[in-house]
Amino acid sequence: CYYIGLVGMPGNGNYGGALTYYALYNILKDLGKSVLFIQQPEDSYWKPSNEMSAFKNNPYYAYEISKIYPNRDALSELNQYCEMFMVGSDQLFATDGLYEYCNKFTSLDWVENRKKKVAYAASFGRDNISCDDYNRALLGYYLNKFDKFTVREISAVDLCKREFDLTPEVVLDPVFLCNMNHYYNLINNGKYQNNQKSGIYILDKNSLTREITEDIEKRLNIETIEIEDVYKDTDYNNVKHNIPKVEDWLSLIAGSKIFITDSFHGMCYAILFKKPFVAICNQQRGAARFESVAKLLGLKKRIIYNIEDYNNIKSQLECIDWEKVYEKLDILKKRSMEVLEDMITPSQNKKNATDHDLFHPNLVNLKYGQYLLNIKSKELQHGIKNTQEQLSKCEQDIKSNLRNTFSKLIDTKENKQVYAHKKDSSFDIDTKDISVVVQGAIDKEITPQCLKSIRTHLPQAEIILSVWEGSNVDGLDYDRLVKN
Repeated sequence: CYYIGLVGMPGNGNYGGALTYYALYNILKDLGKSVLFIQQPEDSYWKPSNEMSAFKNNPYYAYEISKIYPNRDALSELNQYCEMFMVGSDQLFATDGLYEYCNKFTSLDWVENRKKKVAYAASFGRDNISCDDYNRALLGYYLNKFDKFTVREISAVDLCKREFDLTPEVVLDPVFLCNMNHYYNLINNGKYQNNQKSGIYILDKNSLTREITEDIEKRLNIETIEIEDVYKDTDYNNVKHNIPKVEDWLSLIAGSKIFITDSFHGMCYAILFKKPFVAICNQQRGAARFESVAKLLGLKKRIIYNIEDYNNIKSQLECIDWEKVYEKLDILKKRSMEVLEDMITPSQNKKNATDHDLFHPNLVNLKYGQYLLNIKSKELQHGIKNTQEQLSKCEQDIKSNLRNTFSKLIDTKENKQVYAHKKDSSFDIDTKDISVVVQGAIDKEITPQCLKSIRTHLPQAEIILSVWEGSNVDGLDYDRLVKN
């Protein structure tokens, strides 16, 4: 058994996404807790992965990563193995993003009420939600079932109050709380250590990002090293292999002289390594994240929305008062750590089961029963189709055999003489002169179809049904019955 079931996306190929879970995992391990990573189910739009392909070397033990479950309901099995459950950071509650793409598994609706449920530095990515009111209400119901729900962005406090009647506390992203030695363990395997160049990581290039990077290169007379977006020219479920890994990405930031990025976590690590940075606000991916950290640490001028913002700081690119920044950061880190430690402290009050807990197993069984019925229905449909094809083939074979038999009769010398006067006309035979024998075991579907087909195509033919003694022939259409 594990103390904490850590719910999130450790297999995320995105550098920041992978590192926020690497950080939270190491924080919890350093606090002496056993951790089991729990990823999104297989039926999610964004598929889970146990490969941890963002890293050069998988930093986790195999036994610390749960098996991949087929759907959200199946995750309920994990109630047997984890004492409590924690949803990690990153935009796992973005209703137009990861929350939907990962089949809403971060709602923890599959966790029993008796288990402690918490969310550390949860993020909606934006200061609003984008779903219909029914799904907003459902999300609000599940969020209010959490024992403790904290958020990463300041704007998320108002969002939660407005949409869910919930008052969360703001805490730092886990990357700020992790012991720096864990990052240096990765950097030691990176290829850009002590590069002393301009590090660039731009997710969404445009005219503004190009103008700024070119100006900094000229202004500081410095060479550049750029790492491009992991997902460029590909998609989440097809991550390229010939790309720099997390170790390289971290070493680029830690070893650079200045760092230029439109990545939220790129900005966070520039702050952690005390690197002068320019953060071009990526509103498409969520501006609230940038604005919250910058406001908390007094770095709002470093968030660039347009060229005028950049012009205001370009003469002071390398001037950041890190002492003042870290005075604020240390206070926030201390409080965030206190909140996290309180979250993982065992609850003194035991909780009872809810109506949801009582009915959920039955609902899962019903869904599984429906799943089996669907499979059986498809099998039956396939069987009926095959039977119909066999009957059609049988019908064609009967016609073909009759034509061949008639042709042979006509071709005999005797029949040639008898029908010499009709040699230029087609042979004609009355179906009342034909007897058809249907022999073998009775099949409740195929036998009636076969008899019906004979009646249709040879309406006056005699049908002789030859069966085993004791066979049930009730309702069958035949002229003579032969029992063997």
